[in-house]
This record gives sequence, C-alpha cells and structure tokens, in this order.
Amino acid sequence: MIKVESLKFVVILLFFCLFWSQAKAQDAHPKKGFADPSEFVLFLQNHNQEISSYLAGISTSGNLNRNNFKALGYVWADHKLDFFKLKFVDLVFKSPISIFLKKGDKVYLSYPPQKHRLETTVEKFQPMYEAGIPLGADLLVPLLKGHFFIPPVIVSSERLPVAGKDQEKFRLLGQRYDVDYLVSGKDPVLFLITVKKTGQKVMFVYQNYRQYGMVKLPGWIKVQTLGSGNFIIIQLLWLRINAPVPNIWYLG
Repeated sequence: MIKVESLKFVVILLFFCLFWSQAKAQDAHPKKGFADPSEFVLFLQNHNQEISSYLAGISTSGNLNRNNFKALGYVWADHKLDFFKLKFVDLVFKSPISIFLKKGDKVYLSYPPQKHRLETTVEKFQPMYEAGIPLGADLLVPLLKGHFFIPPVIVSSERLPVAGKDQEKFRLLGQRYDVDYLVSGKDPVLFLITVKKTGQKVMFVYQNYRQYGMVKLPGWIKVQTLGSGNFIIIQLLWLRINAPVPNIWYLG
C-alpha cells in the first residue's frame, strides 16, 4: 500500500522524469557526435522543441525518506497550452490516489482518499526539498515541459574527458546549477545536476531507448540524490506523441 506522504514527494519528482517528451529526431545529429560544447547546447535546445504534446502511461517505484512505494500513473501534457496533468491510481482497483494539475503558473494537487486539496503556484510549491531532492522552481518549470535541463544562463561550457568508447561528456556551468551530461552515440544516458549553493547533486540515468517513428526515447529512468537513499525509477508503459490532449482541466 503506497503511503500518501510518499506520493506528495513522488508527484513532483515524477515530473522531472517525464523525459519521454525529451525527444529528438532520429537524424538530428551526425553519429560522430558534437564538434564543441556550443553545438551540444544547440542540439539540446532543438531537441526540447520536438514534441508539442504527449499522453503516457507509467509505472514507478522507489524510496523517499525511507518510505518504499509503487504506483501506476497516467500523464497528459500540452506544451503550447502550458498544461500538465498526472494521476496516480491504485495498482489493484485503479482508483485515484493522487492527482496533480498544472495550468500556466497555477498548481492544483488532490488526494481523493483523504479529500484533501491544495492550490498554489509553481514557485511556491516545492515539496522536493522536504523529500531530500534539492531542485527549485527554476529547474522544475522546464522539466515539467519534458525538456532536458539547460541552465537559464550559461556562464561557460566545456567538453570533459571520458573513458567510454563512443561517449562524450559536457559540462554546462550556470548561475545556480551546473550540469554534466554523458552522451552515448546520440543518446543522453546520464546527467548530473549540482546545486551550487549547497553542493548537493541529483543524478538522472536514462536506459532502454525505443524508437517511436522518427523519435527515439528512453523507456527507463532513475533519479537519485547522491549521498542519500532517495531515488525513484520510472518505466514507460505506453506513449502517444503529439496526439490531441483531451479536455481534462479538472482534478478527477
């Protein structure tokens, strides 16, 4: 039985993991890699514009603050309308456990079993800190849209040495966050976000890439705060890219 306290933390963490919309065209870049860090940044920027909407089914498990959990989720997202909805349901009866809705800057959260609702803004809604995941709204908003994270202001960028064959590593230095990307072939397989103020690190690992038409996407991701036991694993069950998003502007 999944604990409601864990779901409060899982909801936002899952948004960071809806990387399935972080798609890139199959032939978006030559197989030999990137000429320099600026070309890699341009690739990320173009990559983030590939998908306008998506519908997905996901399963998730993990541990947050020593609480194990498992859940089944459904996702609806429309980037043009700045709309995002995530619903968790019971694994057996499929009844709603937790529902998150974002429209513009507004955030709505509902826990039907407890008849509890919350209305706030993206800037103020930051339960990830309580869960030991030190990521703020300036990182939350772009990842809600399903984008690879790029620091809002890049102070500098560099290519780093890497031992793996056919791999490249890039570091993007920002004002609040630094990001290290590991790329294998044309697939980002890991990125590490460092919070400059505290030195805390959050790692995203991507595996099991699949082809969806001209778009290649990972089917498995792990998000982990280094130095702690907090982690979450998400697996993609099904996905519809650039499909019409139904009118579900409600907490149901």
